[in-house]
Parts: sequence; structure tokens; C-alpha cells
Amino acid sequence: MHREVLKLLNKPSVAPEDLNALRAEVEEWDLKVATDLELSRPQLRSLFKVEITAVLEDDDLSDDQKFDGIDASREAFGLKEKEANAEMYDLIRSRCRASLVNASGDLLQENQAAAVEQMRKLEVLAAFGLSAGVEFRDDWEVASAMRQKLLQTYASGCKGKAPDMKMLESVLKLS
Repeated sequence: MHREVLKLLNKPSVAPEDLNALRAEVEEWDLKVATDLELSRPQLRSLFKVEITAVLEDDDLSDDQKFDGIDASREAFGLKEKEANAEMYDLIRSRCRASLVNASGDLLQENQAAAVEQMRKLEVLAAFGLSAGVEFRDDWEVASAMRQKLLQTYASGCKGKAPDMKMLESVLKLS
């Protein structure tokens, strides 16, 4: 079992389905990931981040459902609340930054639909991040003018629910 976890951790990209299969197998053997698999704290934190990434990016889940999923994952991987929150905050900030950088690249390649999708992902992450207490810094790696252009593109290209422009302007340090 330990060998399977190490193979999983060494994969270039771990899907939530891989982690679900691992957890099902661990439960089948009546084991606990946090204590019975002899994993280090960094390994447990890595598994935690993989699992909560899918929860954070699911815009069909309410904030309460996301908090419940994160708490369940924290407990399953034996993380303390402060440790889990630090990992979650870092993950939210880095995923927001990645979405913004990807949106910028998409816009420069004139792929407006992909840029809008990346901005939608950023909005979902940022909205939850704010409700969870994440403090966003002005370290976006994308120029202010480009961030403004991305917001305009998102506002004009967003289908369905209108984006929360005030929140995005605040998070992206444009207001």
C-alpha cells in the first residue's frame, strides 16, 4: 500500500479519481491514510492539496460544502487546522495566479473564450478565498493594464451569471 502511495505522489499529475481510489482501498483494509501508511507531513500535505483542488474549483458547490469537503480532507490526512488552512490559502493564491497568467496568455493568442474560462475559474477561487479569509497580495505576475483588459474581456464574454466585478477588481488590486 505504501508503495502505491509513493507511485501516486511521483506521478507528474495526480487526478482526484486516483486519490479516491487510494482512499477506497485504504478504507477497505480498515486503515487510515494519516497514521497507517507511514507518510511524511509533506506527503500528507501534498495529498491534501490534490484532493481539495477539485473541491475549490467546483463552482457547483456552495461555500459550506467546500468547507465541509476541506475539513473532511484535513481530518483524513491528519492535518491540524492551522496547517491545512496555510496549505489551502497558498493553493488558492497560486491557482488564482495561474488562472490569471493563463487568461493573459489566451488573450494574447486571441483566444477570448479560453481567457473568459480562466477568468471564471479565478472568480470562483477568489470568491471562496475571500470567504475563507485569504488575503490577496499584489503579486499577480501580470501587468495592471493587462489585468484590466482581462476584466473587460471577462465582463463582455461571460455567459450566464454576471461576474462580481467589484470583488475581482479588489482581489486583482485594480480599485
